[in-house]
Formats: sequence, C-alpha cells, structure tokens
Amino acid sequence: MKKFLLVPDAIYFTVDFHDKDLLIPDIKTYVFIGENILGGAEEPTTFFFQGAEKYIALGKWEPPHDAVEFDVLMMQEDFLEYVVDYSGLQEQIELMKKGGARYYP
Repeated sequence: MKKFLLVPDAIYFTVDFHDKDLLIPDIKTYVFIGENILGGAEEPTTFFFQGAEKYIALGKWEPPHDAVEFDVLMMQEDFLEYVVDYSGLQEQIELMKKGGARYYP
C-alpha cells in the first residue's frame, strides 16, 4: 500500500500465511488511525493501525492509553507493502484460489 493512499479511519488488511505454499491465510483487519501520532517529526514516518475489533469495542486509540490494550500496530513505510485494502485483499484471495505460491510474483 502506498502511503499517500492511506485514508484515516479506513479499513485495511494484512495477509500472512501459515504454510509455505501460500494457501492457508491469516488475514487480520485493521483501521488506519494516522501517522506520527506520538507527536514531533518522527523520522522515518511511523504509521499507526488499530485492530478492528478493539477499534469498535474501545474506540480509536490515542496516547497515553496503552497501545497493547488497544491492539495498535505501528510500522515504518517499508512494511506498508504488507498492507492491502479491499481490492488488494481480493487480489490475494484470487491468487490463493489459483494455487498459491506458484502464482505470486
């Protein structure tokens, strides 16, 4: 996911796999809650996502609340390649349906 495409309070996913053939996914749902939330001009930029379940149950995380309790995921820009939107998730699922690893670039 390109950083300029991230929209605050929008839904995103991470897709990991339990197997080497990339056929058994572990899909997690997150809400993008912003960048550099901790204040200051963080370098490099830190992107903040919150687990959807906690976002709904506890509301949007803000400091000084416990980031672990609110299921907050923080990442640098190079990890955004593992974040997808609905279209990206659909593409991942289509590749899995075709046969997994042998169809991934």
